Amino acid sequence: MQPSISVTKRKRRSRTRVYLLLRTVEGCAEDAVLLLRQNADVVAVDSLEGPPDIIVVMEARDRPKLAKAVMAALTSVDAMTDSVELLPVQEERYNT
Repeated sequence: MQPSISVTKRKRRSRTRVYLLLRTVEGCAEDAVLLLRQNADVVAVDSLEGPPDIIVVMEARDRPKLAKAVMAALTSVDAMTDSVELLPVQEERYNT
């Protein structure tokens, strides 16, 4: 007799993702990275050998929530001089 295996299926849900490329005032990128890492909607943030100086990945349940989160993140970085927002055309599904 084989042991029974319990399998729990996770419900799949869509997440909307955006990639942000940020330029900052010279010497301020590391402080901006630390500040952005405190944001709950930020999935990843890294300094680059710029320009741009920083790349940020953010996710939310839908585009309106993502738009609010992006605006909050962008306005929190005082030293930002320029940004590019890249929104993928197709949403991916993740197991969560």
